[in-house]
Amino acid sequence: IGCDIRNMDEATKKILLNKEILAINQDEAYRQPFNCGNHWWATDVKVWARFLEGGDIAIGIFNLSDNGADPFFSFDTLGINRSSGKALEIRDIIEHKDLGVYKDVFRTDYIQPHTCKMYRCKVVDAK
Repeated sequence: IGCDIRNMDEATKKILLNKEILAINQDEAYRQPFNCGNHWWATDVKVWARFLEGGDIAIGIFNLSDNGADPFFSFDTLGINRSSGKALEIRDIIEHKDLGVYKDVFRTDYIQPHTCKMYRCKVVDAK
């Protein structure tokens, strides 16, 4: 933790005490995250993924720019191509909301400058 914990704000506490984020951080597979989506139109928006124990995938989308962004990522960067018959059931782990099942591509909600979105994804059969 890179701050004085006696003086951290509520937003910082919300992140540091989020059990879903902690579960990803402490995942028993110990697999390294990998970059799966730098976009030519937004070089300061980074998409990172991490394969978790049990087959789930953690996705972090980080807006490092001074501007807002509407990023997306294609599942083929995760090895889930269109012909695989698979989709992702996506959960926003910061907002604690199930977002539904998506095929091929996921477009996030608007991301404020210098913030991020984090998701836990389960590979499911596409319907």
